[in-house]
Amino acid sequence: KPTNRTMGASSSKEYTTTTSGGTRKSSSPLDFSHYLKSNVTYCDVAPPPLPPIAAPSSSDTKDSSPPPPPPPSPTAQSNPPPPPPSAESSAPPPPPSEPDAIEAAAANASSISNPGPFEHATMDAKRLVSIDTYDGFRLDINKQLSPFMAVVHSFWLGTSMLPDGRNKTYTFLTQVADEAGLCMARVDLERQSVDGRIHRALLGGLVTSKVQIGVSAEGQTDQLLGELDFGGATWCGNLKYGSMGGGLVYGCNYIQS
Repeated sequence: KPTNRTMGASSSKEYTTTTSGGTRKSSSPLDFSHYLKSNVTYCDVAPPPLPPIAAPSSSDTKDSSPPPPPPPSPTAQSNPPPPPPSAESSAPPPPPSEPDAIEAAAANASSISNPGPFEHATMDAKRLVSIDTYDGFRLDINKQLSPFMAVVHSFWLGTSMLPDGRNKTYTFLTQVADEAGLCMARVDLERQSVDGRIHRALLGGLVTSKVQIGVSAEGQTDQLLGELDFGGATWCGNLKYGSMGGGLVYGCNYIQS
């Protein structure tokens, strides 16, 4: 309980504290020094042990969630598991492709080519030593009527190279050709002659048949000749029989490269 006292120009307050031991005066309302000195109890005896922790019941164990997994060890972190296989590596291999026709033909091809017919054996040499020259005026007109048929108009004027002494000639030629063969006819109005050829592949291209026909007004150069050409990868053979200029013609030849 506070008590006011006046001393000169200054004033102070005193507080009276009543305890079980009597009445005590102090200058602070919260002076607990007396309680600390008189009511402190010291105990040197050890505290009693804590009660044991009760084990959880079966119902609590079922309701509780499982404990979290332990953290990975440093060895597991340093060696991570392998990645899953990609879609490309797990896909089955593609089926083997069929061999290409060009690759099969190239594998079966030989470095030695077919020499061709016997009549054409000297053609390469003639290209080197012969010069395609002529005198006079020469004009050839070609017309493609369809993918398989063509015609040619040929004019040759003022020349001295014709065998029968003529100095001019005109010929009309037509040709029909496909993958299996050809048919060709030539008409010479000055000589009044007709020449024709028929070529046809037989037995899948193993044999080529040829028929050559020539008819003229004079009859001295008429001909009818049949031929069979056989060919392999590096060889070629020929059989022929017919009539040419009023006499029989027959023969055979073989050429190997």
